[in-house]
Amino acid sequence: MDSRGVIFPSTYIEFALEKADEAKDYPPLKSIPTKEFTLGGRQWRILCYPGGKFKEVRGVGVYLELIDPDIAHEVRVRFTGELPSGRTLATDLTFGKYQKKLDFNGFEGVISHRELAKLQYQRNKFKIACTIVVLRDNRIDVPASDVGSQLDALQELGIDYDIVFNVGGQLIPAHRLVVAARSKVFARMLCGEMSEARKHNVKIQGDAAPFTALVKFAYTDSLPSNAELWTDDAISAWGQLLQLSDCYGMDRMKSLCAASLWDATTEKTVSRTLVFAMDAKCQELQDKCEEFIVEESNLMEAVLSEHFVFTALEYPTVIPRLRKKARLDDV
Repeated sequence: MDSRGVIFPSTYIEFALEKADEAKDYPPLKSIPTKEFTLGGRQWRILCYPGGKFKEVRGVGVYLELIDPDIAHEVRVRFTGELPSGRTLATDLTFGKYQKKLDFNGFEGVISHRELAKLQYQRNKFKIACTIVVLRDNRIDVPASDVGSQLDALQELGIDYDIVFNVGGQLIPAHRLVVAARSKVFARMLCGEMSEARKHNVKIQGDAAPFTALVKFAYTDSLPSNAELWTDDAISAWGQLLQLSDCYGMDRMKSLCAASLWDATTEKTVSRTLVFAMDAKCQELQDKCEEFIVEESNLMEAVLSEHFVFTALEYPTVIPRLRKKARLDDV
């Protein structure tokens, strides 16, 4: 905070250089990065150069890097480093669109290799604490897109809809151009030569709940949470959505459903997930299920589940694939 009461975004990063006595053996320009961190809405990291960033300086260099690939406006920060001796280094840095990365954005020779050699009696670690404060960022803040919620409201309120899906007696209003833009199947059905293109009311076979979620995804690009599912059986719900998204050619939704279905899978339910994966032609999920089943720690519980027998009988290719993954045919 400055004297006018303005609060600046800031953060504190501490890292330790292990095996400090070996720093002299590091070649110049070889760095050790910290994890990336967010400050002022941008991504940063600190780079430590044990052998220095420049050949002519034989000491440790510490630099701040702004990772964002495109910097349209200048960003000014104050970079402070506190050494174990209590000595403090501070500098004001400016990051801009035309500035080369890491030119002089930090401290070179914060400690010499001769001084570092003495630290071997202090657990052989060199610690430095860095504080970064964003002093000024000239960019104009842009709010996050809320087009999903706006389109969701359009559909929920039924504003100017021109198509109604009748699913098991439940009416779901929609805008044919919106759903057609998200699904190649809807595009053929509602905007092509099929009879549905001339209808206002289109009857859909199946359950209303998963189809409602599919239409909602077309507007919002988001899926329901586990708490919002229409059943406590998450495997069944995500499996239905996986099959439905495959049926309507909504590839992104299909991938998201596969991920959610996999997250809900256990040793007892993996054979059910496998069936959904095969029916929806989701090869990646199928591979994960089969690899999971043949793991020694999961095998007994998975194959002794009630559903596995059904799976093996209805899908004859399952057992040969599992044997191959378990390498039983090599025995």
